[in-house]
Amino acid sequence: MADTNPTNVIVEKTYTDAKTGKFVKGNPGGGRPVGSVSIIEGIKKKLQEIEPVNKKTYLELLLNTYFKNAIKDGDTSLIRDMINRVDGMPKQFIENTGDMNLNIKIVDDKGTD
Repeated sequence: MADTNPTNVIVEKTYTDAKTGKFVKGNPGGGRPVGSVSIIEGIKKKLQEIEPVNKKTYLELLLNTYFKNAIKDGDTSLIRDMINRVDGMPKQFIENTGDMNLNIKIVDDKGTD
């Protein structure tokens, strides 16, 4: 981003520290604006609150409903989701068949072959 000073000389603004490479304060593209609200943080905070009627946290109530729907009601998509969140997604293998004529050029970090 260029800025013009009073003598009409274009000055290039630098938004990173020359020594550390980290963004400096005031960087216009450096993430979420100060004071903005994260929906994820709001949800996490609400889940820790206690629901007045049941005297349980909203997280406990959410998990009870989730498990009831998945296990007691037999919702296979919820069961699959639960397993994937506990054990991780299964690895998928992709087989490449057919002729592939590839030319791969390997360049070292100095930019030479």
